[in-house]
Amino acid sequence: MRLSEVEVGSTVRVKSVKNRRLQEMGFVKGTIVKILRKAPLGDPIEFEVKGYKISLRKNEADNIEVEAV
Repeated sequence: MRLSEVEVGSTVRVKSVKNRRLQEMGFVKGTIVKILRKAPLGDPIEFEVKGYKISLRKNEADNIEVEAV
């Protein structure tokens, strides 16, 4: 499942990341990510990663594969 497909309020674990920039932001394999909220049209999406909040565009979140915790 892609990170962009996860519902608000869910917690997931990162399985793989296709983009090095996203890895440098903290989205590395095994990291727990909580989906905090989505904009009305679904873009951008706010996440909590390693204790901080980050917003990504939907197409960026498509590069992150996750699994349910």
